[in-house]
Amino acid sequence: IRGRVLELMARAHVCRRALFQELEGQGIFVLDYEKLDDGQRAYADRYFLDTVYPVLTSLAFDPGRPFPHISNLSLNLSVLIRDAKSDEH
Repeated sequence: IRGRVLELMARAHVCRRALFQELEGQGIFVLDYEKLDDGQRAYADRYFLDTVYPVLTSLAFDPGRPFPHISNLSLNLSVLIRDAKSDEH
């Protein structure tokens, strides 16, 4: 299983690199927040607070709750949040 997983991960990385190159060709860049300068960070922070954050809706799910309804034709993200100082989620 490990060998197959490593193969699939390698293929995924190749696809990701190709996708990012195609996006860059269209003027779309995926950048690390840490590598932005102060002005770029300020712009990204303001854009997030003004445009993205107001439309975010969190949905918690765990074994004790039913899986939440996920709308079709919309962007849905699944995020696992961990405390950097412990193993708690």
